[in-house]
Amino acid sequence: MVSPAQNRPANRTVPRKLALSILTDVVANRKPLDDAIEAHAARAGVTSADRAWLTEISSGVLRTLRRLDTAIDAYSLKKKPAGKVRKILQLAVYQLLYQDRVFPATVVSETVDFVRAEEGEPPAKFVNALLRKISDARAEWRDPADPGERASVAEKAAWASVPDAWWKRLEKDYGYAEACAIARSALERPEIWYRLRSENEMPAFLERGPLPLSARARVDGAEGEKSRGSVTELEGFREGKWIVQDLASQSLVDRFAKVLHDRGAKPRLLDRCAAPGGKSVAMSWAGIDVVATDASEGRRRLLEESVARAAPGVRVVAEREISASGPYDAVWVDAPCSGSGILRRHPDVRWAKADAELGSLIEIQARLLREALTLVSTGGLVFYSVCSLFADEGRNQVRALGTAVRVLDEIRLGPDQTPSVDGFYGAVLEKA
Repeated sequence: MVSPAQNRPANRTVPRKLALSILTDVVANRKPLDDAIEAHAARAGVTSADRAWLTEISSGVLRTLRRLDTAIDAYSLKKKPAGKVRKILQLAVYQLLYQDRVFPATVVSETVDFVRAEEGEPPAKFVNALLRKISDARAEWRDPADPGERASVAEKAAWASVPDAWWKRLEKDYGYAEACAIARSALERPEIWYRLRSENEMPAFLERGPLPLSARARVDGAEGEKSRGSVTELEGFREGKWIVQDLASQSLVDRFAKVLHDRGAKPRLLDRCAAPGGKSVAMSWAGIDVVATDASEGRRRLLEESVARAAPGVRVVAEREISASGPYDAVWVDAPCSGSGILRRHPDVRWAKADAELGSLIEIQARLLREALTLVSTGGLVFYSVCSLFADEGRNQVRALGTAVRVLDEIRLGPDQTPSVDGFYGAVLEKA
């Protein structure tokens, strides 16, 4: 979980202000983190180095937010800091605990100077005292032991850095020990994984990549290369020779493609919730005839860009054209969900959706599954997947279909099971 962030120049006032605005947009206004970073960075015209710093620290604070607040509150016995001062403290405590190439004294000094300029001398003195105490106890706070099964929901959720309602679901679905394992993995920083169009691309890809490619992995037949950093400038991206795709997604593609090929020479698939296009591209590379759509016009444009670059054989259609573009051997419903399985990659997700919204998502998932069954004949296939670890979005949705389907296969991939893999649920369903 410790970040390898580089030391930066001493003047961080502008990036720090931007980071505060980004966190406010995400936590208070529920704006997606990527959108918030893009908007504030573009408006301020920051350097690429500052943009990278903004991405790392904003992601890190959101990933560990409740742990940071626990440490802050432990040394705020008289009055808990609030508002802007708390957000400034969250940034500084994240640096102290999780960035391994910063000097603690420099973090404290810069933060105190920033608070003094923004809020005045009394808050600056308070911040100085609090940060020095946390700095002295960094080892204790960096990776605290889990609070124990008898702890309150609030204590366990704070340790896991998730909303209370999310912890309740995890513990109900998996039990305390496995919920803790899932939570630990969700606090790690993500890796970037690639899927290559052809195995023949692998040697050249390894030789010419300007990024440090640190490892290879195989999960149920999925191969990729992982690294940290920018990827769109890597040679071969614009030519469509590879895509970015997490190993869990790669695994589902491989398993679903095999099921289709076992049934026929050139199977036809409708990718129902296809944007931004990774699944459609990968299935096309696997020899599947793919028709792809997405409900959002904006996301459908992203889908069109992806397939034009990497898999021009994929046909992108509007939702109203779905029936006319059939028939289909299978429909893949990669449904909108809580995102509880991808918290490392999208740390803002845990704060973006209230638990009450999960009910609406579950209704959408059920509707999409029912619609998918109308698009295939008896014996046709529906592939269902969500990047969620919650049973109500995964196996319980499949159980609710009852005798309308035969469940041929179920897959749960979890970050607690395989390092660097996102959490996914997948199912292969045959229409009865």
